[in-house]
Amino acid sequence: MKRYLLLLTACIVAYLCSNCQAIAQSVTITPGNGQPSIEANSTDNGVLISKVTLTNNLNSASPVNNPAAGLLIYNTGGNQVKGFYYWTGTAWQLLGNGTPLNATAPIVIESNTVKLNAGTQAGQLLTWDGNNWVNTNPNPYPNVQLNNLQPYLAINFSIALQGIYPSQNADEPFLGEIAMYGFSFPPKGWALCNGQLLSIEQNDPLYQLLGTTYGGNGISTFGLPDLRSRVPIHKGQGPGLSNYTLGQTGGVEMHSFSNKY
Repeated sequence: MKRYLLLLTACIVAYLCSNCQAIAQSVTITPGNGQPSIEANSTDNGVLISKVTLTNNLNSASPVNNPAAGLLIYNTGGNQVKGFYYWTGTAWQLLGNGTPLNATAPIVIESNTVKLNAGTQAGQLLTWDGNNWVNTNPNPYPNVQLNNLQPYLAINFSIALQGIYPSQNADEPFLGEIAMYGFSFPPKGWALCNGQLLSIEQNDPLYQLLGTTYGGNGISTFGLPDLRSRVPIHKGQGPGLSNYTLGQTGGVEMHSFSNKY
C-alpha cells in the first residue's frame, strides 16, 4: 500500500512539472486521427492572443523577434490600427482589411462609414511615407515670394499748372491736364506728378479742381497725383471689374503666397 502511494505521488509531481514546462516554453501540438490541433469549447469566453504594440513601419517585425510566417498577434498600440495582424514573412498584415482598391479613374467615397487615420490637429494631411499612410502637418516649406512684374516703359507725367479752366469747349492745354512725355524735366507751367505738395496760395485754380484728393492739408498745401512707377487707370467700374474711385491706389510688385498645403 505504501509503495502504491509513493508511485501515485511521483506520477502527480511529474504531471505538474510537465504542465509548468508547457507554460514556460513553446509547445508544438501534433494532431492525431484528423482532429484539430487546438479546440476551445466555451459559451462565455474565448482565446486570448498575444498583445503587442507595432511600430510605424509594418515592414518591421518589431517588437517580435524573428516571427514565423503566419504568426498571429493583436496590436494595442496607436502607431497602427488596432486589431489582429499576421506576419506574411516580410510584413505585418491586418486581418479583415478588405481587398485593395484598383481604379484608373478617381475613386469617390460616398459613405460616412469609411474610417481614415485619426489626426492630432486640424488641417493635417494624409500622406504616404513609403511604408504607411500617416498624418502630416502642412506647410513643409516657407512662404514663397513671386515677382509679377510685366514688361514696362518708364516715362514722365506732368500736370498743367496753367491753362484754360476745364470745360467741354476749352482749348488745350487746360488746367489740371496730365500729359506724358519722353524728356526728363517738366515744361514751363507744368509740374511733375510725383506726389509733391504745392502751395494753395500760388496755385488756387488747380487746388479748386483737385482739392486734397491726392494729399495736402487743405489749408496751405494740396498734393499732386503720384504716378511714379504706376500705371494710371480710369476711375469707375468696368463690366465685371472692381470699382475704383478718384485718387485710389493699389497693387504691389511682389506677392507672398502662403504654402499651406
